[in-house]
Amino acid sequence: MPLNKNTIFQDEDVSSPDLTNGAVINIRRIPLNSFFNKEQAFDAKVLDSLFFEKIAGDIIDKKYFEQENFKGYDIKNKTKTGNAQRTKFYITPLELIAVSMTGTGNYVRQYENEAFDKIQIKSFKNNWEKFTPEKGGFSVDIPSFNTVYGNNQDKKQIDIEIQAYDNSEKAIISLRKKRLTISEASRILRMNSSKSITNFTNSKKQIRPQPDLIK
Repeated sequence: MPLNKNTIFQDEDVSSPDLTNGAVINIRRIPLNSFFNKEQAFDAKVLDSLFFEKIAGDIIDKKYFEQENFKGYDIKNKTKTGNAQRTKFYITPLELIAVSMTGTGNYVRQYENEAFDKIQIKSFKNNWEKFTPEKGGFSVDIPSFNTVYGNNQDKKQIDIEIQAYDNSEKAIISLRKKRLTISEASRILRMNSSKSITNFTNSKKQIRPQPDLIK
């Protein structure tokens, strides 16, 4: 989607302020982690029940939309101070994407179509693609409909999380690369060492003396 020249990145969130007009476009991505709940996919009605409490001021228009690769809500509201706002929620099999536009007065009503009409969500495809993090370290083949968190050159960002959706199998593939701290690595080593000692002890208990074949 089109953004202003001033763009601020924080983790997976993006803010694009228009300082002259006191306006901003915010994009927030939240993984659904649906693979933890195999019985039920994320229900869009959960969002609907929160709008009354979470949307500022009065909701003047609310529309539900649905396509093959996403569904969601388009919300237009007006704050108590008279500022127009608009938010679109896109729910894909992998994540919730919230795109909001705020500004003073009627700014959003004037420019909202220039931003929201050009938003594009990936379409489902049956092909797979090779992914290599910007920092390198490994490569993996994943479905082309995917989301990647932590894939940047930020030295503080170490972990990478990949989620991909295979539409032909209706399956979610998840992969996470995590760098362990010294304490975490030590704890794992102690656990593995304890298991090895236990297995060795159990194997010794299973040894039975063999009968003496020479008499």
